[in-house]
Amino acid sequence: MNVEGAITGANGAFLHMVQYASEDIAAGRVRWTNLTPAEWRDSDERALADLRVSVTFQPFEKEYFRKDGSRVPVLLGGTLFERGGNDGVAFVLDLTEQKRTQQRWNETQEALLRTQAELAEVSRRTTMGELAASMAHEINQPLAAVVTNAHTCADLLRAQSPPWGEVESAVSDIAEAGKRASDVIARIRLLLRKGVSEPVELSVNDVIRDVIALTRETTRQKCVMLDARLTHDMPRVLADRVQLQQVLINLVTNAADAMSDIIDRPRTLTISSNCNDESQVEVAVVDAGVGIDPKYRDRIFEPFATTKANGMGMGLAICRGIVEAFGGRLWATSNPDFGTTVGFALPAAATEEA
Repeated sequence: MNVEGAITGANGAFLHMVQYASEDIAAGRVRWTNLTPAEWRDSDERALADLRVSVTFQPFEKEYFRKDGSRVPVLLGGTLFERGGNDGVAFVLDLTEQKRTQQRWNETQEALLRTQAELAEVSRRTTMGELAASMAHEINQPLAAVVTNAHTCADLLRAQSPPWGEVESAVSDIAEAGKRASDVIARIRLLLRKGVSEPVELSVNDVIRDVIALTRETTRQKCVMLDARLTHDMPRVLADRVQLQQVLINLVTNAADAMSDIIDRPRTLTISSNCNDESQVEVAVVDAGVGIDPKYRDRIFEPFATTKANGMGMGLAICRGIVEAFGGRLWATSNPDFGTTVGFALPAAATEEA
């Protein structure tokens, strides 16, 4: 080739690539400038500038027109025969197959991400089913209080001289119970929300408090004593509130299940939060259960690895995927005495306190 745009000779591979014949080259009907689509001409100009300065230019990706007007993706490199000359040689690699492979890879990755999202949704719905009794109890308590106080108000107002102080107190209790029921419903609606929202800065401690409220009846029914040890004034993290709730609910229910057969010691579950030396926010869920089965010690975060008779084995795998998606890490260790600690760390979003 030469810097004026002529192709002065080409091997069979290049001719096949662009669908021209050797006669076309000999007749001067094929010029690399004409083969180049308009959007790649700036790249060609930069390559020519490099040729004039350093005799060679670094390979770069571009496209050529074929004879039929279609395009072929290529990797192009070249050099002049001598400094200041016009003639040189170009090396052209057809990237068609590589691009197809990359496209297939991208489609596979997109399918994998969709599958992971669907599994996470199934896991979340399953978790909600397991928490259904807790939700009913959490709502029934304040609603029962509303009914009781309403009857009390009705009785008081039937009196010839209603005790207005007692009526006011009963009405206040109704309002407070209604707010409690509304708060529970708001937490349920948030957890049931489908789809992935944009990560926002949030307080991990607030998420822990939500999860404690959501799992209160579950832990009570399993005779689990839950202790929260939260460090105040911690930095916020960049994450999705619902997905972090899903992670913590899974860890709490797993910990409660691990202690279901324990009768010789208290069934204690501790949730703690702190900021480590790397300015990461750490959360740990510590139980006093049976510990990690040695057979599953190296596989507990793998999909479909479970010791539960009716378990899918996806919970911890999904938890790890969620935490890692927000730049964090998830781990599990056996405690020195009893039980297991499962924790995760997330990078701090800012120095702002939460």
